[in-house]
Amino acid sequence: MLSKTSKYGVRSVLYLALYTHVDSLMGVRELATKVSISEPMLSKILQSLTKKKLIESKKGRNGGFYMTPDQKERKLMQVIRALEQSDRLINDCLLGQKNCEVCDMCPYSSMVASIRSELHAIYGTDSIEETARKLKSILSSNEIL
Repeated sequence: MLSKTSKYGVRSVLYLALYTHVDSLMGVRELATKVSISEPMLSKILQSLTKKKLIESKKGRNGGFYMTPDQKERKLMQVIRALEQSDRLINDCLLGQKNCEVCDMCPYSSMVASIRSELHAIYGTDSIEETARKLKSILSSNEIL
């Protein structure tokens, strides 16, 4: 359901939440390697997340990206909304209809409504840091977020 951009953004943010802070930055090249995303794609994603104040960056020789404690307390839904620029992937009609009256008659409308509620709950319950820690605890040591 999520675009590649959102998936990559979520992976990157989860990794930054675990391994960075104001005194421990991570550059694009290193992060791209850690989360298996191309540098150009990751650069665009990080730039967007920085503009939306979901992550921080420092420029210069020892620059890089990191997350503040307040940013780590935000929900994944905020990252998804920032990268998708809307809730369209979660809220739009399953059949692509623009007219809401048509959607009300859709045979899938009630099923999709419950799935949407679950997605909002999943992405909006735990903080970014809590989610990252949970994932880290279930992944084996050779797996990366």
